[in-house]
Amino acid sequence: MSEYQYYEFLAVDRSLTEQEMAYLRELSSRARITPTSFVNHYNFGDFKGNPDRLVECCFDFYLYLANWGSRQFQIRIPERLMDASVVEQYCPGGNALMRKVKGHLILEFSRDEEGGEDWDDDGQGWMASLSPVRTNLMRGDLRLLYLGWLLAAQEGVLDDDVLEPPPPSGLGEMDGSLSSFVEFMGIDRDLVQAAASGNESAVPQAMSQKEVAAGIRALPEEDKVGYLLRVVSGEDAHVGLELLLRLEAGSEKGAASIRKSKKATRKSGHRTVGELLAMAEEITQERQRREKERKAAERARQEQERAAAREKHLDKITGREATMWQEVDDLIAFRSAGQYDQAVALLVDLRDLAMRSGQMADFGMRVSAIRQDHARKSSFIERLDKARLTGQ
Repeated sequence: MSEYQYYEFLAVDRSLTEQEMAYLRELSSRARITPTSFVNHYNFGDFKGNPDRLVECCFDFYLYLANWGSRQFQIRIPERLMDASVVEQYCPGGNALMRKVKGHLILEFSRDEEGGEDWDDDGQGWMASLSPVRTNLMRGDLRLLYLGWLLAAQEGVLDDDVLEPPPPSGLGEMDGSLSSFVEFMGIDRDLVQAAASGNESAVPQAMSQKEVAAGIRALPEEDKVGYLLRVVSGEDAHVGLELLLRLEAGSEKGAASIRKSKKATRKSGHRTVGELLAMAEEITQERQRREKERKAAERARQEQERAAAREKHLDKITGREATMWQEVDDLIAFRSAGQYDQAVALLVDLRDLAMRSGQMADFGMRVSAIRQDHARKSSFIERLDKARLTGQ
């Protein structure tokens, strides 16, 4: 198996400095480097840099893929925009980790199937599909974190009696970026469905423009000026998001959403890893049963269509038996593979006609005579055997 490794880094909150780009060029002379990204792949050898350190100092995303099955995805988020104690509930270690570095929380999701299947995936396109999860996560959508916890449960990091963290709303209605995360990390979709069962389907709605405007007007004048100054400076990529989070936290809708989430958690209780895995297995078995039934029904339908088409064909050639027997003799006389195939096809038609008319004895005698007359034509006889035209 040829080796293939793909590395991609993406900066969102700020562009790289010239010094940082020069350092990246020292790490790889053939990488595609821009003020916001670093992309490279290796068929032999490895990346010289330390991906963890690059995320900590320069990039907001890191994606790694190897064709033996290893996957890794890291996200860097300003610590002021997320509650680390909440994140920790969903990052038990192993396949789902969190670390704090220089005012940031770095989330790391990984799966390593080294020695497994050779995946036909060059890595390109994944970053664009996955990167929207960061904004949603900073807005309080914890579904990504819960999916990371499910990955750890799936991979055996957690004991069966470990309780799940609070399941966020909307697990059954994932958007494109979350679906891409499930696919990229190889999370069992039946396990996701099991986790979503009994879960509230609706994702909390964002504040309307009218609500945002009302919230801004209610802010102290000093705070309004402070937010505007930060916007004008252009040095804070998340000032708008930070303001929205503050407004949502203070709004009736936001408070009601928080109360509703806590109430749902207390009411449903926490399921264990073992219970979720068992539910996923039941879903898998039921899905496989339905798929088996669907395929059986499809085969039956196709068989009926073939049978109907066959009957229609036989109706069309009924009464031409004498002509067809003569055509068989003429085709055999050509002594070529193509004509042998046509002769056998005619004999199959004649057999089916004989079965319909109750004349199989006569058909068998005629086929026996043909086999005897052309016994030295081994290629033709093989074709008769394959079509089960053995005569009497």
